[in-house]
Amino acid sequence: MSFDQSLLSTASTGETKKKVVEDLLWLRKECDQRCLYETAQWAEECLVFQENEIVDETEFIFDEKPNTSTSVEIRTRFVRSLIYNKEFHRAVFFAEQLPEPLNPQHAFLLYFSSYLVCLEKQAQECPDRPEYALNRDDVVAPQLSRKIQLLRYESPESFDCWMFYLLGLILKMTHDENKARVAFMEAINLDHRCWPAWESLALLLKEKTEILTFKLPRTTWQYKLFLAKSTIHLNILRDAVDILDDLMKKTLGTVPYIVCENAVAVSSLQEHGSAVSMFQLVRKIDPYRIEHMNNYSDSLFVHRDSDALYILGRFFEKSHKYTWQCCQILANYFASVKQHDRAHSLLITATRLSPRNSLLWVLLGHACVELKNPTDAVSAYRKAIAIDPDLFQAYYAMGQVYEIFGFPEFALRFYEQAHRCRPSDSRMLVAMGVGFVQLRRFKDAENAFIKAFRVGDVQGNALKKLGHLYEEIKEPEKAAKVYTTFLKVYGEDNHSGIQMIAKSCLYLAQYFYDQNKYDKASEYIERCVENEYTKESALKIQREIQMKNALALDEKNSIPA
Repeated sequence: MSFDQSLLSTASTGETKKKVVEDLLWLRKECDQRCLYETAQWAEECLVFQENEIVDETEFIFDEKPNTSTSVEIRTRFVRSLIYNKEFHRAVFFAEQLPEPLNPQHAFLLYFSSYLVCLEKQAQECPDRPEYALNRDDVVAPQLSRKIQLLRYESPESFDCWMFYLLGLILKMTHDENKARVAFMEAINLDHRCWPAWESLALLLKEKTEILTFKLPRTTWQYKLFLAKSTIHLNILRDAVDILDDLMKKTLGTVPYIVCENAVAVSSLQEHGSAVSMFQLVRKIDPYRIEHMNNYSDSLFVHRDSDALYILGRFFEKSHKYTWQCCQILANYFASVKQHDRAHSLLITATRLSPRNSLLWVLLGHACVELKNPTDAVSAYRKAIAIDPDLFQAYYAMGQVYEIFGFPEFALRFYEQAHRCRPSDSRMLVAMGVGFVQLRRFKDAENAFIKAFRVGDVQGNALKKLGHLYEEIKEPEKAAKVYTTFLKVYGEDNHSGIQMIAKSCLYLAQYFYDQNKYDKASEYIERCVENEYTKESALKIQREIQMKNALALDEKNSIPA
């Protein structure tokens, strides 16, 4: 699954690096004025890693002269301070006293503080049930949405790209994603420098074909970064890596955020060695950056590098001890050294620090499985699904639990749901195929394994399982074809381990022996004798070939000339 080349070609920006710096400076200023502090910090991080010569050539306005009276400016700054200190109700109260007609900045501060009140109310009403807080029917958010849309028609001068962005956030909160998409696109078309609107739009995509229907400015660096976010979200990971590589080389440079996003995409492709190298680069240029370091710890865990996990965990324990990321890093370390009780305790702490982080609940479920506590594991997975109904990891984990305990029908149901959430992930299809085999639905299993290989199976599990299936249903020709393909695709790089390569060679040696193609069988025997797992069986076939060749030679010699 990949993007059309024509779509990628239109994303070539042609913008100078000076223009990129100017856009980032504008974004930092506008976000700071509107209390969008995370985006302002992101823009500043990108600026810090631009070339000094280019940044120095660009005019940097620290604080523009206000267009309002001193008293109004003081009140505006006070509202911003209240938002910064999370006193949202007070911020609404004083923002309502700003003079009308509201300019775009004042309108944003008023309705953004009201939006934050809604979020705070949800969190306070359901502190122990974050998934309920996110999915409950809320009457306040729809009212706020109607107020903003009314303002748009009654006072169009109060609306700018940031107000459309805020409207999109509120519509998303009310689960009206179609209207939210429209609002985000209006924000982008009004001013393409409004990066938060691009990012929010990317996270609402369901299929890649939607991008083709969007009328967006496609010759900007923001569009290319939007494509990267979209491809990661849609699991079109190889394209995401290519786009991010191009952004680093031609546009944004070695920005930690871009490198980390690239590393996350690479790790999702199961290329954890490359991902670890990218994260190590970030650690050199920005050692105290905690964002994405939980993903780094995941790659180290899969890479079985417990020493590096220990060093990483202890480092952030000194600087970021009471953060969920640090808890996850340490939990990964303790899980890697089989101290699952300590990992479980740390993950409970992490879920308390970040209760709406669905992936933390999935990890907590994994820890419960390791502690032989399936009831709590299922409870954790269900909580993750309630928070994020599109979280494929939770469905996949639920399927594994039911498969372990011998309920293939239930397991298959969850694997199918995981596949619906992640249609281009081969692991979901392989799991479905295994479930079909257990239920004796061999044709469905065959289709699942073939599709898994076609969508991109890095480890070769799809062909392994497909070969085993053909062996089980007594179709040796198809099995031989599958194992031959497996060796061509995975044999040289050794993705799937020596054992599976040796087993494939052994099967092909036996197959060609049965077909009386002894020369072909001997080629595979030579590859088998180097492995202890298949050496004895391969030598047995070799002896039988030698005996048959000897008999054939004797028969030939016994025939009179």
